[in-house]
Amino acid sequence: MTVQFRVLGPPEVVRNGRVVPLGGPKQQALLALFLLRPNRFVAAGWLVDALWDARPPASAQTTLRTYVAGLRRAVEPQRSHREPARVLRSHPRGYELRVDADAVDADGVLGG
Repeated sequence: MTVQFRVLGPPEVVRNGRVVPLGGPKQQALLALFLLRPNRFVAAGWLVDALWDARPPASAQTTLRTYVAGLRRAVEPQRSHREPARVLRSHPRGYELRVDADAVDADGVLGG
């Protein structure tokens, strides 16, 4: 299975040559935020502030976890719920999107 990420244009996940539906604008924005910092820890608080322009609703942390779960389904559809994620990993207080350098269309443009 090959997974490609596009950020030049609307953020997209392309799995085995097909664009995977990501959901609404916030879910797409979350992907773009991860791709700005590939292979690095990204704090959940920073993601919440970025997604809700520093004015998050009370449910922001729960909603963020829902968005992350949706992205995980997009990039690792065969992964069981009990199996640890390999691509979009959880860390204490944040996440990390693990991507190959050649998997992002903007590699080098965004400093990847």
